[in-house]
Amino acid sequence: MGVSALKMLDPKLAFGFFQGAMTIGGAWIICGLFTIKMPWHGLIGAGIIALLGLARGLSNLPKVLAFFRGDRELGTLPIYETGVLLICLILFSRTFRVLWHERQRRLVSSIKNG
Repeated sequence: MGVSALKMLDPKLAFGFFQGAMTIGGAWIICGLFTIKMPWHGLIGAGIIALLGLARGLSNLPKVLAFFRGDRELGTLPIYETGVLLICLILFSRTFRVLWHERQRRLVSSIKNG
């Protein structure tokens, strides 16, 4: 998304979005590398990064609403930010679901063994 933003958005706005996209993408790559030796650490790290992206994306919702009301001052930047919000939401919900199932699995295992 960052590279496409460089090509599609106003140059003043595009570099900031590109930098943010590379930061969050790089953090997810690092978390992915962590999962090679420590799967839970990488998964939880990716979930935290997704939560940070989700919080940032929610703060951009007023810009999205203004975009749909006709305010095109920022161009299509709010649409790109909404895409990032959706990606972070999906990743966070999937991470939460995996951690929830693991908690349930451990609870059932402790009841069977205890």
